[in-house]
Amino acid sequence: PDQGAGAEPELRVAVFVDLESVRITGHLLELSGGPQDGSLLAPGDDVTLTASDGSIQIASASAAAGPARARPLTGPLTLHSLAGVVTLNGAAYHGAAEVRVIARGRLTVVNRVPIEDYLPGVVPNEIGCEREEMLEAMKAQAIAARTYALANRNRYADAGIYGRAAASRRS
Repeated sequence: PDQGAGAEPELRVAVFVDLESVRITGHLLELSGGPQDGSLLAPGDDVTLTASDGSIQIASASAAAGPARARPLTGPLTLHSLAGVVTLNGAAYHGAAEVRVIARGRLTVVNRVPIEDYLPGVVPNEIGCEREEMLEAMKAQAIAARTYALANRNRYADAGIYGRAAASRRS
């Protein structure tokens, strides 16, 4: 998407590829994409998205959502959390999650995250530690990671699969 002049670049990082299903939680998740635009899932709602016949099935069994429900959705489907963090299969990611059915009829989950939220999650994973004596190495790694991410951010867009990375997770 066009982000306009001065907007912070958004990265699209494939965090899961070729899954049958994915479990997503967040604080008041908002769905967008297709007829479900603007639908809200309750705080703490635990949903499972499953690929089925070229569409995405959503099922929820949380107490806040009432009895289990399932309904097909068109994709791609984007989930934003009002808290800015979406949990995918138990791991927290900053930004939004985009879920789409790929050609093989399975799911790809893409983390859509501003680059400045991505770097604090990925740099420590690449360096292996966060100690004071590693500060200059972390600065250099941040420059390298930013440069690589920006240079490759649209590399796999035509295939519907985006550049893989360690994670945009922060502890």
